[in-house]
Amino acid sequence: KRVLRLHFLRSPQEVLSEGGLVTGIRLARMQLQGEAGRQVAAPSSAAALDISCGLVVRSVGFDILPFQGLPLKSNRVPHTQGCVEQSSEDLGGLYVSGWLKRGPQGIIASNIGDAQETAAKLWSDLQSQNAKASESFESFMTSLQSTTAVVGFQD
Repeated sequence: KRVLRLHFLRSPQEVLSEGGLVTGIRLARMQLQGEAGRQVAAPSSAAALDISCGLVVRSVGFDILPFQGLPLKSNRVPHTQGCVEQSSEDLGGLYVSGWLKRGPQGIIASNIGDAQETAAKLWSDLQSQNAKASESFESFMTSLQSTTAVVGFQD
């Protein structure tokens, strides 16, 4: 049985490790300050909370770090239905979803529609490619499946 506990008003302070492996995370306690409807989280004098874990994933915040082949306009990736415009020919087709696609707005569920639109565009583009591109994709998928462990929800 797995349990998910949400800890509100916490801010990551330190990733705890031992022997080069993640052993936990230290979360500073925060408190709300300001008038109702305009409150902000501010540091609290309460002791930090250490949580044991073996993996830390950053999933809050938004900042696109530029890299070769990814065009940016006003800190957003220009795209058509998720297909990046003017992507490098060497990289093939690039596709985006979520905040890379629409900027930092919406909620987690907003990504579902983005992902569906991007997946539909990717599928359409794959079907319209010539036989060589199709063979390259099949070769890529075969290579990926032979070298990558697939993890499902039951895992």
